[in-house]
Amino acid sequence: MNAENYQSDVDKLLFDCMDPVKLGLFPDEVVPKPVIRIVFTLAAREAGVHFPQARRREYHHDKFTAFDVWCAGLADETFKHIGTDLASYRLLLERSLRSHDAFKLEDELDGEGHDKTKHERVCLRRRMAPLTTAEDDAHHAIHLGASELAV
Repeated sequence: MNAENYQSDVDKLLFDCMDPVKLGLFPDEVVPKPVIRIVFTLAAREAGVHFPQARRREYHHDKFTAFDVWCAGLADETFKHIGTDLASYRLLLERSLRSHDAFKLEDELDGEGHDKTKHERVCLRRRMAPLTTAEDDAHHAIHLGASELAV
């Protein structure tokens, strides 16, 4: 994630949101295998890799064992093999942190005959930032054809 409000300090709430049992990765009748959960906080100012204490099912109320990794910053300390590509990755990160106007909907398409065009523009905007809306089927809907949406 490239949100500047996440830095080098581990935020256990983010790992809690990655509960493989609640997310349905394991069927109810299966004993879950250990999982590795990784959070990348690319915009962190201080780089490093942190390993919070393993959450083992026998010591916690969780139904699974997790090994968590917190990767902070975009630097050699976090990604050892980034080498000479570091400058390019930092440019991409910088660009992703800048604001944009992709979600400012203009009214130039008001009137009859523009419904399909408006719908296509909304779908394109959702593809720029998937899973950012509160609508349940917003991301799934961008992959449906016009005939499937009419149903």
